[in-house]
Amino acid sequence: MNEVNEMKKDQLFWIAVLGVVMVSLFLGGCGTSRPAKFYILNPVNSPGSAAKQAALPAPTVTVGIGPVEIPDYVDRPQIVTRTAQNELDVNVFHRWAGGLKPDVTRVLTENLSALLPADQVAVVSWKRSVPLQNRVAIDVTRFDAMPGDSVWLKAQWTIYGQDGKTVAMARETNVREPLSGRDYTSIVAAMSRTLGTLSQDIAAGLTSVLSLKPKGG
Repeated sequence: MNEVNEMKKDQLFWIAVLGVVMVSLFLGGCGTSRPAKFYILNPVNSPGSAAKQAALPAPTVTVGIGPVEIPDYVDRPQIVTRTAQNELDVNVFHRWAGGLKPDVTRVLTENLSALLPADQVAVVSWKRSVPLQNRVAIDVTRFDAMPGDSVWLKAQWTIYGQDGKTVAMARETNVREPLSGRDYTSIVAAMSRTLGTLSQDIAAGLTSVLSLKPKGG
């Protein structure tokens, strides 16, 4: 009987020791974990452009931007980079401040608002309940970075007529933006620049379809 009691005491002792070790490891891990950093994409338009546009006459054409689709593998809170041709890294410490898809939509809308003549074209989200003369749908098929190398953006975009179905123009933009470093600030800045290039292509397409006058003309 005494031997049984001694065995039980030993078991309880080692269970207690194991519990202390597990708690110590947990607390130690919490103390050494580093906080996440959050990033947003930036438009190419210069500060103060909205104030300049406010004094212009009301535009005659309203263009809706959307829907904007992005690849599923980057549509997540974490920033995804490509470590090899068929290998991705999802970094839990470097994250988007909001959803990547709405951020891309926002930047494209702001870019096009700056690139197109504000006295002729109003650029809005396609979901807004306003009559649209044209709509631009964008399907991004690749949007990722290889640290130390480049950011690659590939997208098909289509300009639709007022009925939302007639295709006025369909094109593809394929751009690679070199990276100066491997840090995530450089990566996000390069991603913003690729969206700037995409915006320029779309703006040129809209200018052709709508027969717009040059800005300031």
